[in-house]
Amino acid sequence: GENHQNSQITAWFDISPSSEHGNLRKNVLTTSSSSAVIYNEDGIGDIPSIQFSGSGELTLSDFHQGNSLQKTIFLVIRPFATSSQTILDSDTSGSNSSISIASNTVSLNAGSSVSTGTSVNSASFSASSNYVLAIYFNEDTSKVYINDVENKIGGDDLSSTVGSNELKGLTIGANKSGAVNYNGMISEIIIFDRSLKANERSSIMKYLGDKYKISIEGV
Repeated sequence: GENHQNSQITAWFDISPSSEHGNLRKNVLTTSSSSAVIYNEDGIGDIPSIQFSGSGELTLSDFHQGNSLQKTIFLVIRPFATSSQTILDSDTSGSNSSISIASNTVSLNAGSSVSTGTSVNSASFSASSNYVLAIYFNEDTSKVYINDVENKIGGDDLSSTVGSNELKGLTIGANKSGAVNYNGMISEIIIFDRSLKANERSSIMKYLGDKYKISIEGV
């Protein structure tokens, strides 16, 4: 009964092959029943999305596959505001490994918070617009792509190290303490435990752009 308009979400299932074992599902994100996390059947690209009001989150204590150090994360989002907000982090029992956005930057924190530059190809988030993000956590060669498979946000890899914390569990819709929340929709999250090659990034961003009707540059 949670897949109808405005129903309160209490669980979000990982449907990757490595998490599906017959009828036994692994990596289930959960939350208490709340109007802060709801099902929106007319979401991004007219495909159902999870909608966060800015005061709720979904959490997973541990990944079935184990923690990941190097990682590539894809997000399909529609923020309702351009103020600073955290979309994803480790679980509350783990160390920081977060992704946050503001009006013209993306901040990564795997021990140290580092934001993308604004002098070259800065981020430009607009309220109620749709975005595909590809984010690499790889210490001092971390980088961010938004609706573009070739041009990094900020122009270069993040020059200061973002740290080397593993992604231990998952918090979606807030930082791990629940103090900095996300206000908007999230339709899909894909996490790899390695740095993807350029052709792999291009293929996945094209797939997500086509699926959610989001224009992606360079494909």
